[in-house]
Amino acid sequence: MVETIILSPLRQKMHNRIDKINELIRENLSLIIHDFISDNFVSISSVDTSKDFSYSDVSIMVLNDNFSVIDTLNKKSFKIQSMIAQKIQLRKTPKIRFHLDRSEAEAEKIDNLIKEI
Repeated sequence: MVETIILSPLRQKMHNRIDKINELIRENLSLIIHDFISDNFVSISSVDTSKDFSYSDVSIMVLNDNFSVIDTLNKKSFKIQSMIAQKIQLRKTPKIRFHLDRSEAEAEKIDNLIKEI
């Protein structure tokens, strides 16, 4: 049985706003990150901003040298956050936290397990 969740107009409006902000942050980050990481292929998988806009978790897929790229971006996060603040006019710019997206590695692991069966 499938349950349908009906959001109140206020919650739906808030949800849509967060989705829009996630997309704006993602678009701007994709341009900004290439200034900091030019020697590696970096792709933003997702941006999840908290309801109170205090932080945005950014999942990133990296072609090579995963941990040094994430470490570099987290060290430069204050500078990246200030660049985002200049491009997106918000009352409060969320703190950017970068994480390695492991979904592809997990999918490969599951695929290998299925092949063994």
